[in-house]
Amino acid sequence: EHSQVIASFLRRVEDLGYIPNIYQIQAQNMSLYHDFGFNFFKLGEEAIVDIPSFTVSGKKRAGLRSIKNRFEREGMTFEVVEPPFSDALLAELQEVSDEWLGGKSEKGFSLGYFHEPYLNRAPIGIMRETEGRLIGFMTFMPAYQDGVLSIDLMRFRPDGPNGIMDAMFIRLFEYAKDEGYRTFNMGMAPLSSVGEDETSFWQERVAADVFNNIRYMYSFTGLRRYKEKYDPKWEGRYLAYRKRQSLPMAILKATRLISRKKDRILLP
Repeated sequence: EHSQVIASFLRRVEDLGYIPNIYQIQAQNMSLYHDFGFNFFKLGEEAIVDIPSFTVSGKKRAGLRSIKNRFEREGMTFEVVEPPFSDALLAELQEVSDEWLGGKSEKGFSLGYFHEPYLNRAPIGIMRETEGRLIGFMTFMPAYQDGVLSIDLMRFRPDGPNGIMDAMFIRLFEYAKDEGYRTFNMGMAPLSSVGEDETSFWQERVAADVFNNIRYMYSFTGLRRYKEKYDPKWEGRYLAYRKRQSLPMAILKATRLISRKKDRILLP
């Protein structure tokens, strides 16, 4: 059935005169796409956290435990709210988002952007100060797999307390454990070493240079190191591109799309 859906999609795309590339496929699906005439380039790895076993106990998690205790001591509260959201809450979220953006334009392909119809598709985790001011939020990805949780937007006020990202993740993991989730997907960390080995093909070296030097709005510097503190399992994600298309061209097209402004991308 999966194979039939892909075949139908590819026929439709190519009938329209396009060359399809498939972004961020999982390793387990590579053989399937290979049968349809695709080659592969490793974009990076996604961090997958095992929710049932996650804890802030122990020596290795002392830093996270300290952040959790400090936020509780200072009266910070975290809750998960369900859609549809009130105009008052959306206004608070918009204010935090605008402060976080600091006047920069959003992207809108591999990451979501602040768009009220999209926000209303799934729950949002919000953190407030003792006085009730909203200082940060994280939007849930619409659920397509049972037991798997992931977030899209994560934004907070620049003048918020230190450690707010970790505090929100910790509270989110506690929520996920209570709700019976098995895994949490922390998102992808691009691999800076892809294509750098002396045995790499020249096309991989050129593609890696394009991919790793594209100016994303969201900096990936230290992203993998940050996620390592949660002891995730790393799973590879790949770009599938047609064998008749050059790899550097496929990477260039993907990075141009990722870097495109949100007002040029249609959100259904």
